[in-house]
Amino acid sequence: MTSLRVGFAVLFTTIVLQSDARPEETGEDPIQPLELDYRLLFPGYTPQLPTMEPVPDDPENLLVNGSFERRDGTPPNPNIDTLQPGENDLIGWEIVDGPVDVIGPQRWLPAHGSFCLDLDGGVRQTVSTMPGEVYVLSFRLAGNVEAPPTEKTLRVRIDDLEKDFQFNALGHTRTRMGWTIGQLEFTAARHDTVITLLNAKPNAQSSGVALDRVDLRTKASLESAQAAAEESRQVYLLKQIPGLLEEARALRAAGRIEEAEQHIEKARYRRAELEAWLREQFGE
Repeated sequence: MTSLRVGFAVLFTTIVLQSDARPEETGEDPIQPLELDYRLLFPGYTPQLPTMEPVPDDPENLLVNGSFERRDGTPPNPNIDTLQPGENDLIGWEIVDGPVDVIGPQRWLPAHGSFCLDLDGGVRQTVSTMPGEVYVLSFRLAGNVEAPPTEKTLRVRIDDLEKDFQFNALGHTRTRMGWTIGQLEFTAARHDTVITLLNAKPNAQSSGVALDRVDLRTKASLESAQAAAEESRQVYLLKQIPGLLEEARALRAAGRIEEAEQHIEKARYRRAELEAWLREQFGE
């Protein structure tokens, strides 16, 4: 991470901070001042894109099978499997308070990996914690778009702490679930903490809450991960600029000046984002 910051600092002081005068106003090439040699800065970098393939557990996640990808002996159904309380097929999780559907990618588009849950009941897992340590539980929340009611309520219970999270499924579809991020911070009181996530209205008239990518980690490790992710975003922005400039040059050569200018403006905007972030990191 230090070398990444040094690379950005060099970029900031030697290339990015240039005159704000627009080159087209002075008759100069409007593309050349923005061009950089990225091959030397970040060789081989490729942004990570979402995938529908089953994903392994995140080693930083204190919960087992947080994205509900793994089953115990039962081949995953690409459509839907219904699990009842007492069944132990969903690795790491106990089914409680009613049935839970494991939904595959042929039925709904999950938030992460290939599978998600439709909670008519709930799921529960006990995890080792350090008393006095601050933890953050996060999850992706949506709703069953195939049955009423529109309003869904997820109840999160962490030992004696309880909080409800709402989701409105109106306008969403099986391929546009509208996943949102829920988060709950707590201080562990015991060496073993029970995490329960359930439908707050488990009855025959209440279709389920959609749940995916449940994650638990210490607040300190989460903040560290968020800082690393922010730097990765800046690298991604940096990688976009040369492509925009290359397209702009080709458009100018073809006489499509207005489209070329749009690409140049996008490159300038990304440069401005990088400048703002670098000032936060290294000061004026």
